[in-house]
Amino acid sequence: MKVILLLMVCFVGTVEAQGQSIVRGTVTDSSGEPLIGVSILVKGTANGVISDLDGGFSISAAADDVLQFSYVGYINQEIQVGNKKILNVIMEEDTKQLDEVVVVGYGTQKKVNLTGAVSSITSDDLINKPVMSTAQAIAGLAPGLSVVANSGRPGAGASVKIRGTGTFSGAGTDPLVLIDGLSGSIDDVDPNDIQSISFLKDAASASIYGNRAANGVILIETKKGQEGKTQISYNATFGWQTPTELPEFLDSWEYAEYYNMAMRNMGLAEAYSVEQIQKFRDGSDPDNYPNVNHLKWLLDTGSGFQHQHNVSVRGGNERTNYSLSLGYRKQDGLTAKTSNERMTATFSLQTQLTNRLLLNININAYNNNYDAPYGQQNIDQMIGYSVREPNTIPGQKSDGSFGYQDNYSPEAWLAGESFIHYINRNVSASGQLKWNTPIEGLSISGKAGVSYWTKHDKEYMAETYFDDTKTVGPSSLSVHSTNKTYTTFEALVNYDKVFNEVHGLKVLAGTSVEQSADRWLDGSRNTFPNNFLYELGAGDASTATNGSGFDEYALVSFFGRVNYSFKDRYLLEGNLRYDGSSRFAKDNRWGLFPPYQPAGESRKKIFGKTARLQMFLII
Repeated sequence: MKVILLLMVCFVGTVEAQGQSIVRGTVTDSSGEPLIGVSILVKGTANGVISDLDGGFSISAAADDVLQFSYVGYINQEIQVGNKKILNVIMEEDTKQLDEVVVVGYGTQKKVNLTGAVSSITSDDLINKPVMSTAQAIAGLAPGLSVVANSGRPGAGASVKIRGTGTFSGAGTDPLVLIDGLSGSIDDVDPNDIQSISFLKDAASASIYGNRAANGVILIETKKGQEGKTQISYNATFGWQTPTELPEFLDSWEYAEYYNMAMRNMGLAEAYSVEQIQKFRDGSDPDNYPNVNHLKWLLDTGSGFQHQHNVSVRGGNERTNYSLSLGYRKQDGLTAKTSNERMTATFSLQTQLTNRLLLNININAYNNNYDAPYGQQNIDQMIGYSVREPNTIPGQKSDGSFGYQDNYSPEAWLAGESFIHYINRNVSASGQLKWNTPIEGLSISGKAGVSYWTKHDKEYMAETYFDDTKTVGPSSLSVHSTNKTYTTFEALVNYDKVFNEVHGLKVLAGTSVEQSADRWLDGSRNTFPNNFLYELGAGDASTATNGSGFDEYALVSFFGRVNYSFKDRYLLEGNLRYDGSSRFAKDNRWGLFPPYQPAGESRKKIFGKTARLQMFLII
């Protein structure tokens, strides 16, 4: 038996040795120069190496393995190993990737000429993602981007950070978001309407926007029409949300036993008798001796169903193109009476008024409704109370009354007439005229934009019946309304020219004026005649409270940028921005932001070999 076992071990070892072999080779570019630092990875595994100074590599792989070759600026390759022992690979430059145009501050640049830390994604990266918001759609798509969902409520957004937090929370920790050049929120636009998103992640790339760019900048460009036949498209997604994991709770009889143990440890009398514990265990009297998992019950009351629809019409001719998109989204929560409904609309028009004059118009609008039950607190706290309430307390009893602890009962709140209703509406519009002057490469543009945002919040706490001995009241209503108007005016001068096919020069100079005015009004009353009259005028006038406020600011900016490139390999970029803000005292309103960034990329001989060198210096 020992001999047979030894032979089996030797046989298995021989098969494993024969399954793997050493594959050697070199990686070169199209001119035959070896490439240093190419990543070679066995597909689907963590087994990988990089090419050495001679472009050589050696890796262990089986005949049915696939080797993946990747290198910055080159087209990735996958090669089946087969019976090859020597593998020489020629990698082609990805000119399409290097020539790809990326949106940056107040303009665009080729990827190959970027000196700052800029990442970009396109509509292709967002397509077919079964998510309800833009913040969720961009998760995991760009290095240094952090997207964290803070709540599971329908319509709840997510926290987006670029390379962490750059300012104290009081100054705001979110990146500056610009949608077609207008300030907004990342979830203001439907993911289906996005053409591209650029993330300006470092000081050099974002400083053109001044101190508001301390946490980075997100630039969103919406889809535009294209020359050709009118295209009508429709897409829809639907699905269900369910909790991924729920905490486990003791059964009611176990809870009673441990509660008795705690009482004995404190030298006090037991709270539950043996007979009562048995009733919890056998379920013979569920009204008085229940076993209710309040959290699971609450999260099972809603369907969690969600669906969204988008229809778009795009087209154009040689002088004019247009795009119209309408969207609808509905999310039902995991709890009953909880939902979010959102409607969106975007419109863009580009028309060549003359051979040198171009008009751009962009409009983005949405209407957002959020509904939820209300029980002294919002749905988040209601869920918290359902965790706190032990399962020895009943939910809704057979006679229609409710079990409760202190003054809270999730079951009673959900059955009552209390509610939260929030409405948000926003319309943003901008128009731009661009004049391509007779001077080659020189253009002048002017832009005006306005955004009007309104919010109306209503929170009604109805008189809530628990049982014949307890009713929580009186009923109360709080209403809050606000509106905000944001306007911006912008003038730009651009010069872009290549001299002798060697020297590239881009110059940007501009100025902008931004103004914001925010007004709000709130009021509250209680003691309403019944649970179905929930307007402020129906409440007891003697309990009325009210408040109002007004906030405004203005920002004036002058900015410029110079880009120089030599053969698209040696790059120099300098930005300058001078900001004046009404939010600061008169003697401290102006600030200068002057980053300077040279960079280089070249191929040089090192020990007789070719390597790609990159150098960045930021001041």
